[in-house]
Amino acid sequence: MKVYKSPQVRMDGKRIIYAFNNSKITATIDGVTDVFDLTGIKSAVNAKSIKTTLDINPIERIDYVDGELEVRVTNYIGADSTEAERFPYFQEV
Repeated sequence: MKVYKSPQVRMDGKRIIYAFNNSKITATIDGVTDVFDLTGIKSAVNAKSIKTTLDINPIERIDYVDGELEVRVTNYIGADSTEAERFPYFQEV
């Protein structure tokens, strides 16, 4: 699975913490955690159809490109973010 952390500027310090394990994404916002199990997905999925217990759905987009899952997730960044956070690229996880 490839993941793209889409930068969204937040000046209030709020962040989303991610953990990746095979085809599972664990996202934590303000101490609330949800696990997104993408096992078995073999085509594009409308991210709006994904249910979550979090305040926002951090999954922006799910595509299946050349036999590989590509997922875009929201990544809150601040004014002090690193170059890699401001200008991300897809990463194999």
